[in-house]
Amino acid sequence: MGGCESKDDIITIDNKIVTKIHEVKVEVIKEVKIQVPIIKAFECQISNELFTEDNFAVILPCGHTICLKCYYNIIVESSECPYDKKPFHLPEPIKNYALMNEVNKELSKKSSRVNTLGNNNNNNINDNSLTLDLANNSTYSIFCPNLHVMKFLGQTKKCSLHLSDDSVLGCIDDQYYQCIEKCVGNKLKFSKSKCLLGHTLEWFANDNHSQRYPCYQCKEEFNFGFRCYDECIDYIQCIYCSDFRFGTHICPNGHNLKWSRDSKECLRCSKVKSGFECIQCKYFLCYSNTCRNSEHEGDNNFTLDRNIIIKTIKGHTDAVFCLVKLNDKLLASGSWDKTIKLWNLKNLSCVKTLQGHADYVQALEKLSDTLMLSGSYDCNIKVWNYVTFSCIQTIKSHTNYVQTIIKFNNNIFVSGSWDKSIKIWNNNDYSCLKTLNAHTDSVITVIKVNENHLASGSYDRTIRIWDINTYTCVTTFNGHSGWIHNIIRYNNDQIISGGDDDLIKIWSYSTGGCIKNLTQITNYIWSLLMLNDNLFISGSVDGKLKVWNILTGTCIKTITLHNDSIYSLIKLNEFKIVSGSYDSSIKVVRY
Repeated sequence: MGGCESKDDIITIDNKIVTKIHEVKVEVIKEVKIQVPIIKAFECQISNELFTEDNFAVILPCGHTICLKCYYNIIVESSECPYDKKPFHLPEPIKNYALMNEVNKELSKKSSRVNTLGNNNNNNINDNSLTLDLANNSTYSIFCPNLHVMKFLGQTKKCSLHLSDDSVLGCIDDQYYQCIEKCVGNKLKFSKSKCLLGHTLEWFANDNHSQRYPCYQCKEEFNFGFRCYDECIDYIQCIYCSDFRFGTHICPNGHNLKWSRDSKECLRCSKVKSGFECIQCKYFLCYSNTCRNSEHEGDNNFTLDRNIIIKTIKGHTDAVFCLVKLNDKLLASGSWDKTIKLWNLKNLSCVKTLQGHADYVQALEKLSDTLMLSGSYDCNIKVWNYVTFSCIQTIKSHTNYVQTIIKFNNNIFVSGSWDKSIKIWNNNDYSCLKTLNAHTDSVITVIKVNENHLASGSYDRTIRIWDINTYTCVTTFNGHSGWIHNIIRYNNDQIISGGDDDLIKIWSYSTGGCIKNLTQITNYIWSLLMLNDNLFISGSVDGKLKVWNILTGTCIKTITLHNDSIYSLIKLNEFKIVSGSYDSSIKVVRY
C-alpha cells in the first residue's frame, strides 16, 4: 500500500485514516476515531474566533461555515461567501446545529482531549486537537475533511474511501465524496427522527430491491429509510414520513427542504418531478442536480407569504396592462411604454421586444400557434408572428382606443373600443364582419360566454349579453354604480363582474339579474381570474389580490402583491398565475 509518505499526507475522517487527497486518489489505511484539529473544527477561519452560543457557527447556502460576527459584517459589505465569493440571500442567519452540538459537547468534556495524529505519547496532550464524532451527527449536516457541508449530489461519483461508483454525498469544493451505504451506513443517526419509544433512528439501505419493509406511518414499503435498532420495536420510517432534511438546500426564507412524496412543478426548470420542498413556504425544487445544487439564482426576487411564492419580472418602463400565454415556453406582455415583450417562461428572461404601436398597448390575444393580436390606444389592431417576431398586418380598426380583444373561435375574433362599439372580425383575412352598437360609453371588456353568446362590460355601467349569430343584444344587466373594468365566465349560466364601485357581482343570464354581491372590498376592481370551480381572485387599485369563495361569497385570503393597480391576471397552469401592474412589474405567483 503506497502513497503515504509522511504525517503531513495523512488526514482522518469517518473512522478511518486515509491519505490526503491528491488528484482525488484516496487509500484506506486502518480504522481510527475521527480527529479534527480544534483550530479547524471549532474556530471561524475568517475571524479566528471560537464558536460560542453568542457567536455561533452560521451555515451559508454554499455549504461553508462562518461565525455570526462575520455573517453580519459580510451582509453589510457584500453578501458574498468569503471562500468561494458566491452571493447569498438569507433573511436571517442559519445556525449550523450539527457543528454547534459538537462544539458544546466537546468543549464541556475537558477530559476528552486527545493527541494529534502521530503523537502516541499520552503525557503530551495537544490542546489543538479534539475528537469530532461525525457518525452521530444530527440531521442537518455531514462534513468533508475541511468541514464543508457535504451535499446530496443526485449523481454517481467515485467514493473517496471505497473507490466504488455509488457515492451520493459530496463536497464539490474539495472533490471529496462518500457513499451512504458503506461510509455512513447504519452508523449515521438522525436525531430528529425517533421511534415511538424515543430512540434515535438510523439509516438503513437494503441492496436487495425485492426485499422491502413497510413504513410504520404510511404503510408503504421501501428498501431504504430509517430504522430503530434498539430491539424494542420493529419501527421503520420512510424518508417522506421522517423529519429528514437537507441542511444545504434551503428556500429563500432560510428553511431546510424536505423530501416530497408527490411530484410537483420545480420552481427552477418548471418540470413536474419528484424532489424536495419547504413545508412552510411551498417552495419546491426537483431532484435534478442542476436545479437542486445551484444557488438561488434570481431567487432574491422571491418574496414569501406562507403559502405563496412570488417572483418579480422587470423590463417594461411603464404600466403593464395586458398579458397572454402563447405556449408552454412563451409569455407576452403589453405595456404603456408602447412595446410588447416576449418572456421565456423557464427562466423568465426577455426573449424579444416588439415595437410598432404608437401608443399604449392595452390588449393581447393569442390567435393561433404562431400569431398574436394586439390592440392599442393608437386605434389599431396589429397581427404579429411571434415565432419570427414580425408584424404581418395592421388593421385600422376603431375610431378610438382599442381596449379589449378576444378570440371567439377559429373563425372570428372580437374587439371592444372607447368608440363605444364592438367589432366582429374574420380570423383569416382580418375583415370586419359586423359592428355592434348599444353601449353609450367605452367598451372595456369582452368575454366569451358560450359558443353562441358573448358578454361586454362598459363605462356606461352595464353588462350586455350578445347573440353572436344574430348580432343582437339579448340581455342587459344593470346594477353597478361605477365603471365596469372586468368580466369573467363562471359557468354556462353565470358571469362575475368587477368595477370601481367597490363591488363584485355574480350574474345569471338565464334569470337576467344579479344573484350575489361580494362586498369585502376597499378599492375598485381592475382584474378578475377564475382559479377553479369554487375560487376566483380579484386584483384591485391598491395592488392587492383577494381570493374569493364563490359558494360562500367571502374573501378567504388577501395578498399584497404590487405597489399599485393590478391591471391583468392570467393563469399559467394549475400552480401559477401571472399579474401585470401599473408599477411596471410582472409577478409570477405560485399558490
